[in-house]
Amino acid sequence: MNDLIRSDLKTIKELICEEELVKEYVKVKSQIDSSPYIKSLKNEMKFYKKCEMNDEERENYYNTKNKLDSDPLLSNFENLKKEVEQFKREIKEILEL
Repeated sequence: MNDLIRSDLKTIKELICEEELVKEYVKVKSQIDSSPYIKSLKNEMKFYKKCEMNDEERENYYNTKNKLDSDPLLSNFENLKKEVEQFKREIKEILEL
């Protein structure tokens, strides 16, 4: 790849990262990654998935899953993720030869 193309691609990447959608996605992802509450819920889910659940554990599993599913930050992130995927598809279509 020649240097001009490489430089232009770097500029395009910077422009993409300045898009409001991408900035919001990165911000929300960072909030999720640094949330002790969400980390704790995800760890609980991993624990329950690894064990053979009795009725109480199964109930706890579904309660934890419902907490994750209804968390507004995670819900927002899932919506943003879909939008970013669509944005990436549009970029890919433009770049296809």
